[in-house]
Amino acid sequence: MMNNDNIIIENLNIKNENDINTVSQMMYDWWARESGYTIETTIELIKSYCGNNLPIILVAKVENRVVGTISLIANDIPLRQDLFPVLTSLFVKEEYRNCQIGCLLKKIQKKEIIREKC
Repeated sequence: MMNNDNIIIENLNIKNENDINTVSQMMYDWWARESGYTIETTIELIKSYCGNNLPIILVAKVENRVVGTISLIANDIPLRQDLFPVLTSLFVKEEYRNCQIGCLLKKIQKKEIIREKC
């Protein structure tokens, strides 16, 4: 069992190419490839999400390696613009599942939702 003290949750930093590439590869392998995206398009999309406002991508790190991610986007339902922000793209690498990483990501992301709505 992993101790939560070993897990760091932080915003994805556009200047950290290694983290950008890791998150992009995770998203590409699990979602984007099936939708017809290329890895290059996925990387550019992930880079466009890095900033101080929505969308926001958080990463979970263990020993300075990205092992999980979650995103917060403005909205994904055009007819319901009142439903925002939306938590999306929760992913934890298989070998780190059942270690409470997904729960930690969701907990931190909820704080971001409250901050964005205020």
